[in-house]
Amino acid sequence: MQASGKKTGLQSRAMWGTTVWSSIVQRINRPGRGGIVYGMLSLVALCVVWGSTPILSMAQELSCRVQIDYSQVSGTDTSTLDELEDRIQTYLNRQNWTPHRVADSERIGCSFQIIVQGEPTTGEYEARLVVSARRPIYGTAQSTSVLRLNDPEWTFSYSRGESLVYNLNRYDPLTSVLDFYAFLILGMDFDTFGERGGTAYLEQSRTISDQARSDPSSSGWESFGTDRSRSDFIEALLNSQHRAFREMMFRYHYEVLDQFIEDPEAAREQAIALLREIQTFADRAGRTYVIDHFFSSKYQELAALFQGSAMQQEARRVLTQVDPSHSSTYNSTLN
Repeated sequence: MQASGKKTGLQSRAMWGTTVWSSIVQRINRPGRGGIVYGMLSLVALCVVWGSTPILSMAQELSCRVQIDYSQVSGTDTSTLDELEDRIQTYLNRQNWTPHRVADSERIGCSFQIIVQGEPTTGEYEARLVVSARRPIYGTAQSTSVLRLNDPEWTFSYSRGESLVYNLNRYDPLTSVLDFYAFLILGMDFDTFGERGGTAYLEQSRTISDQARSDPSSSGWESFGTDRSRSDFIEALLNSQHRAFREMMFRYHYEVLDQFIEDPEAAREQAIALLREIQTFADRAGRTYVIDHFFSSKYQELAALFQGSAMQQEARRVLTQVDPSHSSTYNSTLN
């Protein structure tokens, strides 16, 4: 049950206990002996964890690595950008983004790669931003991608020595984008530990997005042509159309990845069932930004999940149908 236990810090202990208890009851109520056995073992594990979990000290939720790449521009004061890199990393890692308590070992691993593409005027930067976040897989030393977005348009200003101030009540071209992605990371991470568990943080991202779009000086929040904006992603994620898909994402992380170490074949069977559900969902809703993001983040992991198994050929057929854009990977890995 450690998969849900990661939130002993980010959620209150009572909230975490309720979430785990609900999951156990659902398992026990499933038909067949397997659900009962799993539920009883989980009850034992829960009692052990509750009795042994140490009291947590307050710590920040994110553990982000920030990198600013300014190799594409010349004549720029690189020392200012080096300073900004440190300032952004400090801002993200030392801010308390939630009121919950979190152990240092439970902080969410993430990265912000900022590729500076121009400096129209001194101190004004045009950049591309790549944001990614991962979460651990229960019982292994491995992790899985939860978020990976390529944000092509970010314009902001920064002067040497300037402080980055956290203020959700006003739009700032620099910190509002950082805030938006910080809450998006939290929301996406929470969604993998409980059904739509990250809604409150995703709503905060949407509030920032709405605030930005109402500011005439903002950029990168509106989509143009075929380009998708950061606002498009959060709107799609919170659209009621994707309610069922977000629940599938929880099941993928909890019932497939986190259970794989204990019962690989059952986890693979659950993965096949979920992929078929996603296919049905996509047939009805179309190929949405959220679905595209899932497969662009997970296609290599999905291929590896079935490689060498008895379900390899079945998985290849299902994956190439539901995610044809990555067919070459599925065909080469699962052939």
